[in-house]
Amino acid sequence: MAGARALLLTLFATCLAASAVGKTTTTTSKKEGTGRYLIYMPLATKSVTIMLLPVAEAMAARGHEVVVVMADVGVKTKHKNINLITFEDPSAGNF
Repeated sequence: MAGARALLLTLFATCLAASAVGKTTTTTSKKEGTGRYLIYMPLATKSVTIMLLPVAEAMAARGHEVVVVMADVGVKTKHKNINLITFEDPSAGNF
C-alpha cells in the first residue's frame, strides 16, 4: 500500500511540476540563451539533494528558470528563479 501511495504522490508531483514549467513567474523579458529546466528526484536523499541543488542554483544564477521536484528532506533554496516543489515520500530517510 505504501508503494502505491508513493507512486501516486510521484505522479501528482510530476503533473504539478509539468504545469509549473509552462508558467512564467516573472514579468520581465527573458535573456536570450536562457531556458526552463525541470530537475526531478523522486527518491532523493539529503546527500544527493545537497549535491544537485547547487547545480540548480548555478543554472538559476545564469538566468534559467528551474523547477525542482523532490522528496522533502529539509533542504531549502532562496533563489528567485527556482521553484522548489516537495512531497512527502514514505521511504525518505530510510536509506
